Amino acid sequence: MSRFRFAKRPQKANDRTRRYRILRGEEREHVGEVEIGGDAPDGDSIAVVMNCFPNLAGAGREIALSKAKRFVDELASGWGLQVAEVPGSRWVERPEGRSDIRFDFQVVRGNP
Repeated sequence: MSRFRFAKRPQKANDRTRRYRILRGEEREHVGEVEIGGDAPDGDSIAVVMNCFPNLAGAGREIALSKAKRFVDELASGWGLQVAEVPGSRWVERPEGRSDIRFDFQVVRGNP
């Protein structure tokens, strides 16, 4: 099974979006990008866009997606938030063998 890591990229000025490179295996092959936006931790939503390069397809792509969702859950947990995935995301095939997916999370608020 492939091991994936998320390497943080520098943030852009006046942009709260967090950007990460998806790296696979011990050789740290660059296989995609993840952008995490939305208004959390201050608001109620987290929007994630995952772009996969042609060298990440099939089952590997699904494993990377699962790891990205877990990564976002752990990131939110670090902010002291619990999140739930909003259903309805699907892969979109792009030119040159790339593919991307957008998925959203909603902050789950406890009862007052």
